[in-house]
Amino acid sequence: MAVRPTSPPDSALVGLLADVARGIAEAVGEEVGGSAPRAGSTQYAFDLVADAVAVDRLLAAGCGVLSEESGAHETGRDVVVVVDPIDGSGNAARGSGPFGPSLCAFDSSGPAAACVLDLASGDLYTAARGTGAALNGVQLARPASGPITSAHVVVSGPVPRRPPWRSTTQLHATAHELCQVAAGRFDAYVNTDDDLSAPWDYLGGSLICQEAGLAIADARGRELAVISAEARRQPLAATSRELLAELRRYAVTATARG
Repeated sequence: MAVRPTSPPDSALVGLLADVARGIAEAVGEEVGGSAPRAGSTQYAFDLVADAVAVDRLLAAGCGVLSEESGAHETGRDVVVVVDPIDGSGNAARGSGPFGPSLCAFDSSGPAAACVLDLASGDLYTAARGTGAALNGVQLARPASGPITSAHVVVSGPVPRRPPWRSTTQLHATAHELCQVAAGRFDAYVNTDDDLSAPWDYLGGSLICQEAGLAIADARGRELAVISAEARRQPLAATSRELLAELRRYAVTATARG
C-alpha cells in the first residue's frame, strides 16, 4: 500500500524506506564485487540498478526523490527522499563493506525518517524523528564518551599526520561511517575535506546519529539539513558536545592548512 505524501507518520516513512532498501538489496544481488565503472563515468551498473528501484518505489509511494545518480524527481511533493542508492560504491565494486543504500525523508519540518542498510553485513539502521534510532530493530543509546586523546575516530578525506585522537579508521562510505559512530563502534566521525560531502552522502547517517543522542554539526556551522544537489558540507559527529567542539576546531584548522 502506498504511503500518502500528506503528513504520513514518521514510523510509516521508516517502514517505506526500509522496504525500498530491501528492494535494492534484492535487485543488485550478485552485481557487486569485481565491477568497473561505466566508460567515461563514475557510475557502476549496480548504482543504476539501485537507483531505478529507489526512484520507482518512492515515486509510486507518493514521495519526491533527490538521488545522487539521477537527480531530482517530483521534488515539489510534500515528502522528498534524499537517496544515495549505493553509498560506498567503491567498496561494493571490490566486494568489501560497508556499502548499501542510504535514504532520508524530508517533510515541511525537516528530516523525518532515515534508513541505512549495509549490504555487506546485513545491518539495518533506522531512525524516526523524535523517537530514537535502531540497529536491526534494537534501540540505540548514546555511547559513552571520553577525551579526544582516547578517541577512536573514523575519517573521511585526507588522513591527518598527527591527529590528537588515539586511532584512525577509514571506511570510505560516509552514511555507514556515521551509523557506526551511532552504534558505538567509533567515538567520532571527522570529515577533513571542506565542501566535499553532498546531502545524499550524510543525511541518512546524520539523522540516525541525532536520534541516537550524538552531537553532529557542519565544521563551519552551516545547516546540514538541506535538500540541494549543489550543497556541500563538512559533517562531524561525536559522542559528546565537548568532543565535537574539539574535533570542529581541529577540522577547521586542518582544512585551512590545506
